[in-house]
Amino acid sequence: MKKHLVNVKFISWCLVVLYLFSTGIYLQKFRLDPTTDSLIMAVLFGILLLGAIGLIVMRDWGRILLLLGNIFLVVYLLIPYFANMEDLLPISYILMSAIVILFYTQDKVRTAFSMSFAGEKEWKSVLIVDDDETILAAVRKILMKEGYSVLTAHSGEDGLYIAKKQRPDLIILDVILPGMKGRELCEKIKGDPSTHDIPVIFLTSKDSPDDIEAEKKAGAQEHLTKPIDSRVLLSVVNGILR
Repeated sequence: MKKHLVNVKFISWCLVVLYLFSTGIYLQKFRLDPTTDSLIMAVLFGILLLGAIGLIVMRDWGRILLLLGNIFLVVYLLIPYFANMEDLLPISYILMSAIVILFYTQDKVRTAFSMSFAGEKEWKSVLIVDDDETILAAVRKILMKEGYSVLTAHSGEDGLYIAKKQRPDLIILDVILPGMKGRELCEKIKGDPSTHDIPVIFLTSKDSPDDIEAEKKAGAQEHLTKPIDSRVLLSVVNGILR
């Protein structure tokens, strides 16, 4: 996720330079030959420049402004094309706008903005350990939409390795895992000074009082029962991490 955010910021800086240059060109054209077309293009690129600046500081209004600006730019450039087929279109601007619209409407990019550098939120990572790919995908989607960075593992051994290497802020694990079982994994996590303070949530279909008590003895902080309710999951996770 952080790598994706770096890509977003790099592209945003490139757009700032491009839109600043384009705004300057049309302002100069308007100064030399005051036409409505030059003024409209200067205003449009000025709006796009403002949106790109908003992207750099990871504000979602910047992403929305950029998308709307590019849509208006494409529409404005297409109007003379349909009015007079002999006019040449600035194809590069249309392609650029299409790329911007496609890129900034991706789920990962929207997630990056939901994890904006607003100062009040820190990056929080969650490790999910489960051998059920359906559960992994569902929980990962819920947490990423909420703004968390998500790590996954399919076995207890992999989960322990990632926990020691990545030091996530929270671990969610199943009881039944291939190889090392969930409770044993929890005990190892709590028994290692480097991972002892990481809170653990069990997400499992086992929900008897004895099972829940065994999880607490292993060091778990919370118990959630499958199938998971997204509101319950977020309530518990947010309560621990925020």
